[in-house]
Amino acid sequence: DALQGYAEAVHREAVSVLGQLGDSDLARVPPVEQRLTDLGGVAFADAPWLHAMWAEKPGAWFVRWELIGHAQGHVGEMVSVRDRLGHRPF
Repeated sequence: DALQGYAEAVHREAVSVLGQLGDSDLARVPPVEQRLTDLGGVAFADAPWLHAMWAEKPGAWFVRWELIGHAQGHVGEMVSVRDRLGHRPF
């Protein structure tokens, strides 16, 4: 019940935030390197791949990545781990 409540609260907040964004917000390219470094504590030298992956992307990319790409990437990781543990269902 607690997990379901948390998921619903996160969903409501996400819908609220996304509902306030306009086309210009989603088209704007945020200062990713600065935010990763200053707010995330991840310097370019520590994770150049992360900075490169997110650099020069419009705001809409971050929404799509979370909704589609991020989850899909973790599904692939779970399948790989399952297979390595010998739990392949085929």
